Amino acid sequence: MNNLLDMAAMEPEALSLMMGEPEGNVNTLRQVTGRKKRAKSITAQDYLNAMRSQSRKQMTHNEFKGSGMHPLDTLALSTMAIPGFGDVAGLAADARGYMSGDLKPTKLNMGMTAMGALPFIPGAMGGMVKAFHGTPHKVKKFKMDKIGTGEGAQAYGHGLYFAESEKVAKDYKKRLSHRGTLNVSSNDFDVKYGLEEGSAERMLEEFDFYLDKADGNVKQTVKDLEMAQANNYLWADEILQAIDDGVLDVPEGNLYNVNLDVNPEDLLDWDAPLPDNQKQSILNMIDDDLVTDDYDALRALQGKHRNPDYIPTGQDVYTDLQTYFDADRYGDNRKLISEALNNAKIKGIQYYDGMSRSAGKGTRNYVMFDEDLIDITNPSSLNDLVKPK
Repeated sequence: MNNLLDMAAMEPEALSLMMGEPEGNVNTLRQVTGRKKRAKSITAQDYLNAMRSQSRKQMTHNEFKGSGMHPLDTLALSTMAIPGFGDVAGLAADARGYMSGDLKPTKLNMGMTAMGALPFIPGAMGGMVKAFHGTPHKVKKFKMDKIGTGEGAQAYGHGLYFAESEKVAKDYKKRLSHRGTLNVSSNDFDVKYGLEEGSAERMLEEFDFYLDKADGNVKQTVKDLEMAQANNYLWADEILQAIDDGVLDVPEGNLYNVNLDVNPEDLLDWDAPLPDNQKQSILNMIDDDLVTDDYDALRALQGKHRNPDYIPTGQDVYTDLQTYFDADRYGDNRKLISEALNNAKIKGIQYYDGMSRSAGKGTRNYVMFDEDLIDITNPSSLNDLVKPK
């Protein structure tokens, strides 16, 4: 397929690509936009612009050939790359074309018109936030029940963590990878080698000590362990046996590109005041009678704070919620808060990452409360687990 007009002659195929498999869409879009194969990502808006451009060119080539273009069509063509305005102009031109009979209601043209309306349907385009995730694991789908297998701190709430900055995600990948990982459960490991309970964790700590000493070089780590074995050092035998049996691995780590199917306005902003709709959602989560003057942020949301000029940030509100949902009474209150916020249509938390926090501007990290709003678009790395030799 050499150009967009070639594509126009294939209406059923074009429609199937538009509505079908994502990989087909990506490959086609790279062709019609002229992007190189190594392009980082293709957005739904890119695809929409390219396909609508094709439709306009087809219309111009066929219906308006030799007859001059209507001003609305000229405006649509000249502004189609401008989000919002170009979409409005395109829809107006389509409506005029159908009413006048200048634009034929073919499947392709009707499909392009429908796609032109997508940006005005809340959530229809999906994947509003592009982000990255660095991990030592292979991931087919990010799951809430896997929380705690990564860095584990959960300092900004209970959820799945992602970074707007690819560099931040790569740093997490590097930090969390190059650690010893068992291919069996800790209990099965202890049973397999006839060790007392808890031995697997202690063995992994010892292996990581040798790995750090060798600056992550697996071959050097094994050489050091062999020397330790010759000197009857503790755990050297068990570690080398686990390596020989293929039970102990060292993951290289993976970096995933994701779409987060939320608008930033749906997230609690850790570093900024809450919008009015989120204020009301928070107030609906709590019992007004239980909020005393000790809850500065919640009192402010109620309009009852002693200082009327005090405006709490998302962090202030979250801190008050941790006190309100007392851990001694509710157990894991961070998990409870995330569930309550999610039920209140607040889908996660956003906060400045370490590179941006001091400046108060820049890239953000995201904490997602709903695994079904996370779509892996293309893993940047698909490294297999590397077994030490």
